[in-house]
Amino acid sequence: MMCMTSLQLECRPMTLAGLLKLKAEYPDARLVVGNTEVGIEMKFKDARYPVLIGVTHIPELNHMEVCRTCLGLPSNAS
Repeated sequence: MMCMTSLQLECRPMTLAGLLKLKAEYPDARLVVGNTEVGIEMKFKDARYPVLIGVTHIPELNHMEVCRTCLGLPSNAS
């Protein structure tokens, strides 16, 4: 899914392959999970990000793994 405004392109890939393709096309794009840091930077520090990529809908980044000696937390965990 892509949404274009006059100042910003917002993307929400649904697959890891889609994310990698977008990141290759837009290497300076900011990855967004939630919006805490980016929202603060844009509101209070006047930061501008021409391309934002939301990664909350990628299954591989939401999967948690637990085994006897490890705990694998997804990048989207908070």
